[in-house]
Amino acid sequence: MIVMTGFRVPQPTDDTSVPAHTPEESQASRYPDVVHQDEHALPHHPTSAGTARRHARQVLASWGIQEDEVFDALLVVSELVTNAVEHALPPVALHLKTTSEADGSTRLHIDVIDGGPAPQDGTWTSSCSADEHGRGQQIVAALAEDTTAGPCHSGTDHGATLPANRSEERRQPGTWQQPTRNTVPDRAAA
Repeated sequence: MIVMTGFRVPQPTDDTSVPAHTPEESQASRYPDVVHQDEHALPHHPTSAGTARRHARQVLASWGIQEDEVFDALLVVSELVTNAVEHALPPVALHLKTTSEADGSTRLHIDVIDGGPAPQDGTWTSSCSADEHGRGQQIVAALAEDTTAGPCHSGTDHGATLPANRSEERRQPGTWQQPTRNTVPDRAAA
C-alpha cells in the first residue's frame, strides 16, 4: 500500500476540481487513436513531388477524406517533398496518418522524412533567383494547424497536421480563405 502525505483529493464542491480519471483513461486521452496509416518511399528526384501527390490522392480518397481537405493536403505534401528533394539528402519517405482525437475530431498528419540537410541546394533552387522560391514553409504553416521539424532515426522529419472531415467548416470549391494565423505575406506589400 502506498501512502501519500500532503496530497488532497479535490472535492466536488471545490472550484478547482477536475473529473477523476483512472490511469488507463488518462493515458488514452493523451494519445489519439491511429485510424489509418501509410508510408511511401520516394526517389530523391525532382519528379518526386508529383509522385507523392498522386500517391497521397489515392490514399486519402480511399480513407474517405473530403475533397477540399485532400486539396490542402496535396499542397502540403508537394511543398514538403519538394523541400526534401531540394534541400536534403536521400532517402525521402512520405508518411500519412489519420487520428481520431478525444474530442471526436479527426486529424491528418503528413510527415516527410529525409536524410538530413544537404551540403548544397538542389538543381531547381540553384537555378533560379531568390524571389522564385522560399515560400513553401509559409504555405505549409498557413494550411496546417501545427507544423514540426526535427531529427529522427534516418535524418530529419518535417511534418504538418491538418484537420480532416471538417463538415461544419466546409469551404466552397474553388474559393480561398485567408488563414487566421501563420499567414503567407502579401507579395505586393514586400
